[in-house]
Amino acid sequence: MTTQLYDPTRDPFKDFLGALAQARAEKKHILVEVGGDWCVWCGRLETFITSHADLAEARSRYYVTVKVYSGDDPSCCWDFINRLPDHDSLPQFIVYDTRSKVLCSQPTDPFEVGESYEHDKVLAFLQMWKP
Repeated sequence: MTTQLYDPTRDPFKDFLGALAQARAEKKHILVEVGGDWCVWCGRLETFITSHADLAEARSRYYVTVKVYSGDDPSCCWDFINRLPDHDSLPQFIVYDTRSKVLCSQPTDPFEVGESYEHDKVLAFLQMWKP
């Protein structure tokens, strides 16, 4: 059985509310990652972050992460996605503070280099929006 990064059966509203409560308790921000398991760059991004200890540590230290599935099925997550800032590409990072205010909405393609990501750009993003 393969674990899904972006599970279309999850309720993103419930996940976001849980993340908001956790972020308040731990004094973190919320990092919403919009993507899908069908998205090659979404998988590459997760692999890239988890294979660099400093990136994985920065993400877990400063953020409560919520992964939101985006795909062709309008019954899945579209109510939530339609309330997000506009975005044209995936994966997309959206950072919220503990008052649910959007601090940043950032496509990840500016971080891409070749078939991967540029370490320093990803780290700079994670550090820029930390609480």
